[in-house]
Amino acid sequence: MKVASRASWPCKCGKLLYLAPEILTATDASPAFDPFKLDVWALGIILFVLLTGVPPWSVETGPTPDDARFQHICRGQLQALLNAWQIQLSPPAVQLLQALLLGNPSARPTVAEVRQFPWFISGGH
Repeated sequence: MKVASRASWPCKCGKLLYLAPEILTATDASPAFDPFKLDVWALGIILFVLLTGVPPWSVETGPTPDDARFQHICRGQLQALLNAWQIQLSPPAVQLLQALLLGNPSARPTVAEVRQFPWFISGGH
């Protein structure tokens, strides 16, 4: 696993829509982070937009720690958010999206693990 030290990243990098929780809430005292887990989060945001047709939060502001949508997703409550928005996705799609968008980066799958999810294996059905 490659880890990037907080000191080696001079600012919050990336587009606001795709900011992972560990970057969004980072401080100078934050521990190192895994850039591959950041990519998995971004993959989750991209897949969310592709499957639902809408971003999970404002593209102008990105997520904020106090945003209820962000909190639902990070806490593993994606289905509740989809229900509130009356968006229906297959259970395998929700399972994959939720795994990609976990607030705890160490709980997110690797890309190799993503390829083993039923939704991925079935070709997105």
